[in-house]
Amino acid sequence: QFWRGDQGKSGELAQRLHGSSDIFEPSNRRPNASVNFITTHDGFTLLDTVSYERRHNEANGEGNRDGHAHNYSRNYGVEGPTDDPAINSLRRRQRLNMLATLLFSQGTPLLLAGDEFGNSQDGNNNAYAQDNETGWLDWSALEEDPDFFAQVCKLLKLRHENHLLRLNDYVHGTLELRDRTIDIHWLNSDGDSKQSEEWAGSRAFTVLIEESAPGGNHDAVAIVINGRDEDAELKLPLFGATTEWRIAFASCADDSAAISGPELSLPALSIALLEPS
Repeated sequence: QFWRGDQGKSGELAQRLHGSSDIFEPSNRRPNASVNFITTHDGFTLLDTVSYERRHNEANGEGNRDGHAHNYSRNYGVEGPTDDPAINSLRRRQRLNMLATLLFSQGTPLLLAGDEFGNSQDGNNNAYAQDNETGWLDWSALEEDPDFFAQVCKLLKLRHENHLLRLNDYVHGTLELRDRTIDIHWLNSDGDSKQSEEWAGSRAFTVLIEESAPGGNHDAVAIVINGRDEDAELKLPLFGATTEWRIAFASCADDSAAISGPELSLPALSIALLEPS
């Protein structure tokens, strides 16, 4: 809902990035209890989520009444496939935005098979009865856009390699552990701590997760989100006494995200992961 442009969803998105502590922590469950997913076997595939606004289940033989109607999807101007390069580019970026959000969130990610290369069910969101091309995985999409699959692999690799994206405990501000301290900061586009009144309308912000250990050892990761319809300049977060960051991943095309001085320029509807340089 956040990525398709619904208003007032920034706070809820932050809760999901945090591993849904509002749901699991009261019962003393840890972040890995939160099974996070964008799509699953029921409902639209990821490609269909950015291509259809209505279910197209006529082939199921139930008068298009089966399957849920609340798809939280957007077609960006055309229902279904299109040859419009601008729409296809936006749909592609939105798919990466959602997969990056999934894989940068604390908790346990669930990835629907086929979303990593763009499988479609032609708008059918309840394909239980379709033991045919509708319900089968269309592997040809791997050949049509191999770079998309490579970017998903990169997201998985980043999650695997960066333990700060896979914390075992919920962090609220500062968490003191036996051998280290972990801090989490929610920052607005000016680099200041977000205030409660900012969450309702804020669509550009940074999540900084910072770890310090005895001996001056530091590590950090920053998730930068621009859910606006226009480009954004976001102040780089302070990491220790420096702001030296590199862009490890960005969902926008053609390396259009750039660090210049103390700021990150992030195109509209994009997400980036920063690591210390």
